[in-house]
Amino acid sequence: MTFKTRVKRTGCLLVVAAFALAIVSTVRPAPAAAYGLLSSRSIQMSSSANGATNTAYKVGFTTVTNNQNVGSVVVEFCSNTPILGDACTAPTGFNTNEATLAMNNLTGVVTGLSIDTTNSTANTVVLTRTVGTVTNGATSFELGDGTSNGITNPTNTNTTFFARIMTFTTTDGSGSETVDSLDAGGVALSTANVLNVTAKVQETLTFCVYTMANCAAGGTAVALGDSNGVLSSTSTTYTNTAKYDLASNALGGVAVKLKGDTLKSGSFSITPSGSTCTVDTAATATEQFGVRVSTAGAGQTADPIYACGVNNHSFDVANTNTIYGENISTTAGATDASTSTLELAAKSAGTTEAGTYTTTLTLIATATY
Repeated sequence: MTFKTRVKRTGCLLVVAAFALAIVSTVRPAPAAAYGLLSSRSIQMSSSANGATNTAYKVGFTTVTNNQNVGSVVVEFCSNTPILGDACTAPTGFNTNEATLAMNNLTGVVTGLSIDTTNSTANTVVLTRTVGTVTNGATSFELGDGTSNGITNPTNTNTTFFARIMTFTTTDGSGSETVDSLDAGGVALSTANVLNVTAKVQETLTFCVYTMANCAAGGTAVALGDSNGVLSSTSTTYTNTAKYDLASNALGGVAVKLKGDTLKSGSFSITPSGSTCTVDTAATATEQFGVRVSTAGAGQTADPIYACGVNNHSFDVANTNTIYGENISTTAGATDASTSTLELAAKSAGTTEAGTYTTTLTLIATATY
């Protein structure tokens, strides 16, 4: 073998060796990150609305490196990536409000944390503590209370942003994210449109006056007298009933008024019972016409003038026979549907003029909202 041949063969070996070294360099795995990966990590937001203020962020994570010396926990918010070591761009409009931000409900293995307002920034919260050994386990805390202090969400809606959660031995969160952090990990969050739900409740007043079995059956006739509709001047006072159903959502309540005159036949009239509850009389010389609320429905209260007991009636014609009438019952506020019963009573005297006596009584419900 000549020298030239040996040189040529040696050169080939050098080329092959260099090529092999290049392959080894290419496939050699990158060095592992220095930090342990936090497990069960999450951040719960009290509101996902874009630009929402005083938002509470509940941070939770589980450390995996046992007996680490933790001096601080750092939560850094980025719009572009949760990966440690990558440049972090603060989310648009996001603000931790570090000067007024409060931390609440700290639980778990990393104890004694408090907000470091000096080293925290608009997109980074540094939680400091006295350096001490921490066993691996779960920790959670809330940043903000969701009402009077908290974080301002990014102003872009339906937008993903990220947070990096890191533990450090330093008490001020200083150090390289990829080299000095003990345990770390990222989470993804997002703002979202809020749902604006609208439902209308209108003012309601249901009022029905009837004499039959129920409101649907109706009825307006109230006959007072014997089977022939004739009053007696003896001890008998004839009664009959009418009812009304009432329901309203009026917070100020409902007033039911009675409007009308006493029984009349042409220019003749039957004397009303008066403005107080009066016992039905048996005297043949006395005639009477009166009303009482014999049953007040649930939520309804009979006016004292008409809250008469059995065999007692009143009819305050000086007030019922006016433009708006007189209160007969009221409710204190909104009330569900209930039924009240009116008892009407009449008796003639021995001197009552013959004739057909009638009157038209109107019940008027007025709601105050």
